[in-house]
Amino acid sequence: MGKQTLKGIINHPDLDLAGLWVHSPEKAGIDAGDFCGADSTGVISSASVEDVLAIDADCVAYLATDLRRTPAELVADIGRILRSGKNVVGVQASMNFPTIHGEDLVAELEDACREGNTSYYPTGINANGSQTVLAAMASMCQRVESTYLCEMYNFETYEDPEVFGYFGYGLTPEQASSHDLRPLFEYLFGPALHMTARWFGVELDEVRWDQEVAYAERDVVAPLFRVDAGTVSAIRFNLDGYVDGQCRVTQGGCYWLGDYPRHWEAPPGEGGYRVAIKGEPEMQVQWATRTRNESFRGPLAKERNAEGLAIMGGLMATAARAVNSIPELCRAAPGIVTLCDQAPLLPPVDWRRGGVGDTEGAVFAGARN
Repeated sequence: MGKQTLKGIINHPDLDLAGLWVHSPEKAGIDAGDFCGADSTGVISSASVEDVLAIDADCVAYLATDLRRTPAELVADIGRILRSGKNVVGVQASMNFPTIHGEDLVAELEDACREGNTSYYPTGINANGSQTVLAAMASMCQRVESTYLCEMYNFETYEDPEVFGYFGYGLTPEQASSHDLRPLFEYLFGPALHMTARWFGVELDEVRWDQEVAYAERDVVAPLFRVDAGTVSAIRFNLDGYVDGQCRVTQGGCYWLGDYPRHWEAPPGEGGYRVAIKGEPEMQVQWATRTRNESFRGPLAKERNAEGLAIMGGLMATAARAVNSIPELCRAAPGIVTLCDQAPLLPPVDWRRGGVGDTEGAVFAGARN
């Protein structure tokens, strides 16, 4: 994500790269362009946060991972940047809706914004960009009863080795039966679930969890991981948000290595997103993310298959959401900015009168079969 966003900033006609903060000493002292295959920028990376925060800049794109870190640890970094007088845009899914992490964390962010006269905007493609598509669809409905959003990608070429252990790939059926994925995905996608509900004017009173795994029919050797035949190679899940016993919002995910399970409904293209609304009228949209090998130079350059290019397209879109938001974020009033503050005009949403199937909620055709 750092390389993708860095490339986006360097190539953006309205942005000038002012500095580059790296988290390990071996990455310091390198021209920013060398990280992503761009031309020389004259901006040299630094591992000193004090030196970087002393730079005169309007905004910081904060791209550190939220895996293995708590919201409080993230906010310690983000708050320090905000207090230095720099706006912050971040792509950590767990921070998409800071309210769910408690009043103290929100107060810390708001205090930092007031002190620095700055704004903080958590964004990305999932959640945030895909929620924007959902909102646009909802604006064309006379009534919305429930919504469904699902991200779907082959993680075979994903370049974070710890993801594989977290997701349970390579577990035997016996191990998989006791491997609870809910804490991880509620941390990553729970904010999107609650943000969507807030967008439509309701508070969830219950979140239910549904997960399913599939097993590899052959050995899969990925660049950073190996999955043996007969072990977990695919997972899919749904976080279902309920109001008064009726499912109103679903946030789902489906991730696999090697071959996509034949008994599951096929994904959009080589990977992408599905969105569905149950209401009047009902709507379903899906889209694939794609890019080209020619789009990458330097450390990002390598030959990728179609599914590898699909997930790179998703990462590119995540970076674009952050980069493209910077000019407007710098004009925003001080404080936390979330998607709830930017919603397009939506029609009245009646989630008190449901229709058939409300105990399950909206779903893309075949997505739970």
